[in-house]
Amino acid sequence: IAALLASRGLVDQTEFMRLVRTGEGFNYPFLPPAGANGVRLEGYLFPDTYTFDVSKSGARVVIDRMLRNFGDRTGADIGATAAKSDLGSLQNVLTLASIVEREAQIAEERPHIAGVYANRLKQGMKLDADPTVQYAMGFDTGRGTWWRPLTPDDYRFDSPWNTYVNP
Repeated sequence: IAALLASRGLVDQTEFMRLVRTGEGFNYPFLPPAGANGVRLEGYLFPDTYTFDVSKSGARVVIDRMLRNFGDRTGADIGATAAKSDLGSLQNVLTLASIVEREAQIAEERPHIAGVYANRLKQGMKLDADPTVQYAMGFDTGRGTWWRPLTPDDYRFDSPWNTYVNP
């Protein structure tokens, strides 16, 4: 997203990513408390179609608009509702939702996939989710994608995000 926004002249890519990684200056009730390194905004930038005035935009303006849209779309009580769920926090709900979204090929599969992951979590199993390995491995410049086909060795990729390796 940062690269796309930069290519359209809306943001400085480096500044956009810095703000997404730190959450510096953004204060919304649905965001988790900032730690020593700030708060990552990944997962809170609502995916939608946006229109921006190039002369009045910038990383902070774009991020703020996406965060406001998240709050408008999810409602003021989303954090409290998520905290009462089996997942325990909005961050955990968003993380699982992003895994389900990437895993599902068609919309009708989402509830089934979410149920499989929820059952694994309840049983104390690892998720064993391919999207977490793909995310952990990062952007594949050779193929020009985040979502490359995985090999058996990839499932052992050392990363805290790899749910084949870590619970």
